[in-house]
Amino acid sequence: WVLCTVILLCSCSSKKYQSAAKEVLNECLIVAQDSESMCNLIAKTWSNAIFDDVDYYGYYCSDFNRALQQMRSVKSDEIELLSTSRALLIEKVGKMKPPKSYIMMHNDLMELVTLTSSFSRLATDPSGSLQSFRNNFQEMDEEILRKTEAFEIKYASELKR
Repeated sequence: WVLCTVILLCSCSSKKYQSAAKEVLNECLIVAQDSESMCNLIAKTWSNAIFDDVDYYGYYCSDFNRALQQMRSVKSDEIELLSTSRALLIEKVGKMKPPKSYIMMHNDLMELVTLTSSFSRLATDPSGSLQSFRNNFQEMDEEILRKTEAFEIKYASELKR
């Protein structure tokens, strides 16, 4: 009886953790996708301001700082939502208490959340030159894709339960 109860409790805890891990993984993907969209917009705006004479959201901007400022003003709700999503993701994964058998999975999930957080920070607070921004954007985007695929393969059976 005691053994059955312990197994049942461990099973419930495992199922709860698996569900929470799936949820965090899905939220990582959403934040990464939103970050990618924002980074693409930033790079396009930045590049256009340097190389083209175009209108930015109803205003002509003579330099890239003004163009980025105008874009950020127009997209402020999306930027705020991305920042909030990042904070909630970090909070959610911080509250997760993995069973002992899921410690490695949790560490890998934490690594993915950390990378996704850095990517969203790049999207909400761009810095450096256009070239360094593009390089960082491309590297983070590819790394998130690689780590997400590796996570899904490594923990396929846990994510299906």
